[in-house]
Amino acid sequence: MLLENDNDYALYMRLRTVSKKLSSELTRLLPKQEIYRCGKELGLLQKKTLIFDNENAVAALMDYCIHNPSGKKSCIDLYMGRSSLDPLSDEMMILKALRESNYTIFQVDRTEKGYLTYAKDILWRRNIVLIDVGLGSTTRPGALIAGRLMKMPGSDYYMTTGAPMMVQEKHAIDAVSITLSTFSESIERGDLSARQASAISKRITRVLLQQDNKNVMLAEPKEHERALRNFRFHG
Repeated sequence: MLLENDNDYALYMRLRTVSKKLSSELTRLLPKQEIYRCGKELGLLQKKTLIFDNENAVAALMDYCIHNPSGKKSCIDLYMGRSSLDPLSDEMMILKALRESNYTIFQVDRTEKGYLTYAKDILWRRNIVLIDVGLGSTTRPGALIAGRLMKMPGSDYYMTTGAPMMVQEKHAIDAVSITLSTFSESIERGDLSARQASAISKRITRVLLQQDNKNVMLAEPKEHERALRNFRFHG
């Protein structure tokens, strides 16, 4: 699938701006106890203080809090209930896309134009194309990335919810391999539940936040292949 022109890129940039604004507003609806609960689950809470050693930690924590509420309603539901947005507005379309988004682990096949990323979605067993300037301009084929994806409104493409993390170090790749094996039956059948996906999100996000971004001893490509050896599919 190729972009015939840059209209989709322009749409992405417009929606990304809206998405960032909404993310800030959603985080303001998060109760302090929810943030601390999520921080504890992700290993960021030490002696009642949130510690951020990783440059991605704040964004990852907020993303996790938004999409893993302890109650029946998320801050997305609360925001939508309180707002009087036009149903066809960019804001409402993004909110609906966020509500239907999925956490996943995907492997990059190739990138194009500096903003397109073709990838295999491991958890949900599908081939996807993302529009993302950061991923499309810096990611190499074979890379493993974990994060939450949403369908880009008005398009067949996907975009991240703002906090994707590279699976780089050996201990993180081992954690991915073990986690995939734990949930292998549901993944293979294509019936991974929301609860299972949330458990995977917690496990993997916690591990990835322990990575040292400056660590030069990164895993070889063969380590990624080993982690995924039982999860190949064609589409």
